[in-house]
Amino acid sequence: IRDRDVTGVQTCALPIFNGTNLDTARNDLIERVEEVLDVDRTRSGLAYSTQLIEVRTDYTRVQPWSEVELLVEVIYTYIRGLA
Repeated sequence: IRDRDVTGVQTCALPIFNGTNLDTARNDLIERVEEVLDVDRTRSGLAYSTQLIEVRTDYTRVQPWSEVELLVEVIYTYIRGLA
C-alpha cells in the first residue's frame, strides 16, 4: 500500500440570470461558494486543502444572462489498494 498526493481540479460552470445587476449577482454567487468551501477546507478530513483558484466570467452572453466558471482545487492523499 502506497500513499500518493493528488491534486484534483473541478470546474463548475454556473449560469446567472439577473435582469438588473449582473455584476452584483456574479459577486454574490462567488462569495457564497467561498463561504461554503470555508466551512470545511479539509472535506471532512479527507483533503489537505480546498481552494477556489480561478474565476472566469463569460461576457459574451446577452443580458439578462451571464455565466461564471469556477475552478476549485482539492489536494488529498490517495492510498493505493484501499479504493
